[in-house]
Formats: sequence, C-alpha cells, structure tokens
Amino acid sequence: MSIYRRAQRRDENEPEIVAALERVGAEVERMSQPCDLLVWFRRDHFPIEIDGVKKYRKRSQKQLETLERMGIPRVKNPEEALRAIGAMS
Repeated sequence: MSIYRRAQRRDENEPEIVAALERVGAEVERMSQPCDLLVWFRRDHFPIEIDGVKKYRKRSQKQLETLERMGIPRVKNPEEALRAIGAMS
C-alpha cells in the first residue's frame, strides 16, 4: 500500500511543457512540493510552477504566495517555460 492516499493531480498542460523542455535538451524532474518541475539546463537548475488551474483552493493560494516570494516562475505554456530557463528570448 502506498503512503499516498490519493494520486497527485497533474496540470493538463504539463505534458506539452515537459516535451518542449526536453526537446531543447533539458532534463526534467516532476515534483509536487514546493513546485511542479525541477529543470536542469545548461549546467543550471530551474524550479518551475505550472499554472494550469483557474481557481485555487486556500492551501494552493498560500503555496503560490510562497513561490512568488521565492521567485519561482509560473508558466502556462511551453514558450513561457522555455523563456524561464533561458532557452528562448
């Protein structure tokens, strides 16, 4: 039996974002805390939050505020993700 009581829900736009990052040679690790992805690209790492939900629960809103304070970018599409890691200007 897993220690998790329910499966982690992933954002609908995550697969296309991950695919775009991998196409430019980035290595991507999916996470759940403190953000959705940890990306290694050109000898550096980039934490990224995927913004795929329009309305956030109270707990999620607190997490988003923490991510903002930490300077972790929130991306909605592959282009924003590529800009966040410096693969696209």
